[in-house]
Parts: sequence; structure tokens; C-alpha cells
Amino acid sequence: MGMADLHAGLDAGDDTATGVSGLFRARYPEMVRLADLLGADDPEDIAQEAFARLIRKHGSLREPDQHGGITVAHGNAFTWTAYLVNGRVSFWSGRWLLAYSALPASGPPEVSVFFSIPGGAIPGPSGFYGYAHDDIARVTARLASGQLLTARTFPGWPASGLRLWVAPVPSGLRQAPKYVALGYDRAGHLVWQATHE
Repeated sequence: MGMADLHAGLDAGDDTATGVSGLFRARYPEMVRLADLLGADDPEDIAQEAFARLIRKHGSLREPDQHGGITVAHGNAFTWTAYLVNGRVSFWSGRWLLAYSALPASGPPEVSVFFSIPGGAIPGPSGFYGYAHDDIARVTARLASGQLLTARTFPGWPASGLRLWVAPVPSGLRQAPKYVALGYDRAGHLVWQATHE
């Protein structure tokens, strides 16, 4: 399964997706296509703005269960923030939703990849990011090329049992690669593994 990204539809069998988040995950690709057919210069920006207006009017995907947002990465023109919402983790860049977990945070750890588009509407660098449980101190993404991207995890929300992490995507990588995500405990033992193709 994994985190729903901006280009994914509603996961089959995910009957828990509700409200604006379910609508976003199910209809975003159609909204982008419609905006493109109507001649928009930036169809993704138009679709994102439509959902942003809907959220402002009818409630937020970022309303935390009991904890505020946690900055996971920041730079001159961007800030990536993680929120714990309805027992699921979501990642944002300013007002743009990067990913919303398809599974409750109590389930297995999750990994997402964001690729920035030069001159695109969503600010920030390309990166691997995700969440893991308290027993995972380090996450490594082993790309199909053999390259390793490693990040230390850092504490998430108090009493949540979650840790967050982010690792930059190497320059030259332009699309989501095949990779294996590996989670290690503090002693360096492998405690979690997931393949993404």
C-alpha cells in the first residue's frame, strides 16, 4: 500500500478513506486531467488550489488529533511539516499536501518520495520521507542502482510511538525508483524491510 501521493488514486480495499482526504485521493488525477483539457498553464496547481479552497471552507486535513505539526525539513523557500491526523500521518509543504498515509500509523512504517518540478507550484527539494515506530533509529533506502540513502529518525509526537525521517534524493534522479527501505534499531539490527517497485 504505502502513502498516497499526489498522483495516486484511492487504494483498493481502503474503505476508511473519508471526507476531503478520501475525495482528494480519489479525484486528484481526474482534476489534473480536467484542468489540462481546459488549457490551464499549470493543471496540478489548479487541482491543488481547488482542494485547498475546499479544505478552507469545510475543514482541514491538517487538524491534528492532539498534537501540532512537526517540521521535518526546511530551507529558504519551503518547510515540510508532518501532522498526525485521525491516526494517520500526512506530510505538507506549506499549503500543499505531499502525502497522506493509506494505513493507520499503528500499522507498518511507510515511505514516500517527493520529486520537485523546476518552476512547479510545490516548493522544496526532492526527498524520501516517512515515519517509523520507536524501535527504528535509522532508515536506509537501497536504490535499484545500489546507491544507499540513509537518514536517522527523530521523535514524532509525544506518546505516539512514532519517529519521522527525511533523506534527500540524489541529483539526477527524476522519477520514483525501485528501492528497498530498511529500518535498523539502535544496535544496528535490521528490524523492518519493505520493497517498493
